[in-house]
Amino acid sequence: MLTPLGPMTATENQERRDTDRQPLPGSVRLIVLSEEDQPIMERHGEGVNITAEGLAVSVRIPLALGTRMVVCFEVPHGRAVWHVRVVHVLHHEHHRILGLKRLEVPESLANAQWIRTLSALT
Repeated sequence: MLTPLGPMTATENQERRDTDRQPLPGSVRLIVLSEEDQPIMERHGEGVNITAEGLAVSVRIPLALGTRMVVCFEVPHGRAVWHVRVVHVLHHEHHRILGLKRLEVPESLANAQWIRTLSALT
């Protein structure tokens, strides 16, 4: 018989928060978009956290707030292609943590041949 779990202790809550902050293993491809939704640069991220706003990804290149991109990520629980915008940038010694907000896919992007190709790959 299952026993219901009671409220978490402060220690359990802290452990849960620490675990939630750990990057998931997996591959992350970042395709930076121009204003016309054309791919202009591709880079690889080093980890991904799924957050309330969207994603957090560690990168070694500078990307400005407001930059739009397509993120192709594969984590233990699945694969996805998201259209995102950079909403936070945290600077560390050799890398940056980007906070990425998931966006609705614009019609021009949804119909583009290259995004269909990317979706087929993931």
